This record gives sequence, C-alpha cells and structure tokens, in this order.
Amino acid sequence: MQSMHIAEAGILTLLQGLTSLDRAFAGGHNRPVMSRLHSNPAAAGGLDLETLVAGLAAAPPAFDSRLWLRLLASPPDEAEAARLMAQLEAARPADPAEGARAASADRLAALRGKLAELGIEGFLVPLSDAHRNEILPAASRRLAWLTGFTGSAGMAVVLPERAALFVDGRYTLQVGQQIDPAAFEAVPIGETPPSRWLAEEAPRGARIGYDPWLMTQAEVERFEKALKRSDRDLALVPLEQNPVDAVWRDRPSAPLSPVAPHPLDYAGKAANEKRAELAEALGKAGAGAAVLTLPDSIAWLLNVRAGDGIRQGENGGASSGLA
Repeated sequence: MQSMHIAEAGILTLLQGLTSLDRAFAGGHNRPVMSRLHSNPAAAGGLDLETLVAGLAAAPPAFDSRLWLRLLASPPDEAEAARLMAQLEAARPADPAEGARAASADRLAALRGKLAELGIEGFLVPLSDAHRNEILPAASRRLAWLTGFTGSAGMAVVLPERAALFVDGRYTLQVGQQIDPAAFEAVPIGETPPSRWLAEEAPRGARIGYDPWLMTQAEVERFEKALKRSDRDLALVPLEQNPVDAVWRDRPSAPLSPVAPHPLDYAGKAANEKRAELAEALGKAGAGAAVLTLPDSIAWLLNVRAGDGIRQGENGGASSGLA
C-alpha cells in the first residue's frame, strides 16, 4: 500500500545512514577522524574536538564510557585515550539548578531585559524540551536554571512586573524551599492554571512570547483561547530563538553520543519487522506518516541505542540514556 512504501522509504533512508555510521565505527574509515577534527572541523560534520567533547560531557554516562573514542581513532593509543577521557570528565556540566535560588533575581532581570529588546512583554517557560521528554538533559533545563525548581512538572510565566511558577500539589513544600519568593510567586496549578493567570495579570495589549519547540498545539490553543476571552488585546507570539538561552551564558551543550546497534537478542524483534508493523498500522489508519519525537521510541523502532536521551534519574540522571 502507498503509506507503507512512504513510511518504509523514509525510515529506510535513516537506517541506511545509521548502517553507514556503524560501518565507519567498525572499519578503517574513521581512523583519520581525529586529525580532521583538529585541522578541518567541516570534514567531520562541522564538529571540532572541543564541541564534540562538550556534547559528550552533557550526555548521560554510557555503560561503555570509551565507546565514543571510536569517533576519533580506531583506537587511539592509551596515552591519548587517557588524556581525552580526562578532558571529557573535566567538561561535565554543573547542575543548572545549582545556585539558581540565589541568582534567580538577576537571571529574571536579564530575561526581562532580553524580552524588552524583542518587544515582548511576557514569556512562557515550560518544563519541556523539543522531544517532549519528562526528564530533561541539562541544556533543556531552563526552568530549573531560571527558578531553582527541580520538580518533574511546572511552568513559569514572566511579565514585566510579576513572575509566577505554577506547580501541582506534589511540590507544595519543595517549591517553597527551592525558589526565591521575592522573584517568583508559587501558584497552585490546580487552583489557577497558567493561562487564566496570564489572561488576568498581563498588561493590556501585551505580547506574550513562547518557544514553539517546547509547547504542543493543544497547549498553545489553550493559552490563545484564554487570552482571547480576557478582552485585554493580548497576543501569543512564537519566537524563533528562546530568550532564556540568550541570557544563560554558561548553558551546557546539547548532548551527543555514538549510535550503537541494539542486539536482536535483547531487542526481541528485528527493526525491519517493527517498521513493517508500523507501516501496516499507518495504512489501516489512513495515515501517510507518523512523527516520533521521543528518543526512546525512535531507539526502540530502529534497534539502536545512544546516550543523548535520559531514561531515569532526576536532574540529569545517572543512567545511560536509552540503554
């Protein structure tokens, strides 16, 4: 059926890319990569050695901590490997929430200054990332960096004169311990949803920014409906760049890690069988494609593993991402 061919073709292209990558790991093709990283970053996919190490340091520790060395040489000598492993450990990022309570007033002021530059009167800071993960890599923990709050659910709303952090009943005590009440007011989300608070508290005519990579269509529509009902001429505005990132000077790198095949003995079913089943389900549903955003879903479908997602453990976790 047509949908099966479309789905198979798209995923097959990706799988062929992963197969090529795996061959590069195993064969001699990646032997010159270390010298290319030093002399010509563009030849190695645009990554220089410092950028690669920073990304690896931001990923959860892998079960095989030396697997990434295959990206550099096959293999490096022991002295070079030891130096690179030490460089990796030294690059591990600090917890974004560390020191955030004491610094939140200054960070909030910097964010407001950036919003003023953009002509925006407010901004939404959800606890989310582009993959809709519940537990986030350090680079995506904007809410923790801004407020100090480390719970697994919440949202901050920043206005020119007020800022609120919305949490559910699980975090009533925790939020009081972690945030600066002079900077953020804690609001029970069950009593006052962020959309309603914003519609009531935003200045008349305010433009409220949000990062479209971090919110679903349903979430955006909920805010738009609330703002429209307010009759205060409020507008929700998608921003091309997240202003929190612009003021987070020491923001960790996005996580990077090698992709490795997941053995069939552990996967239980070949990737092509999984893709065929998915394509069949798409056909029955009358759909032409399925969009997978969660790293664990993608890893399951393709029978691969990597360390660029976090499966368990709060605040960065100690597990090997998708392993």
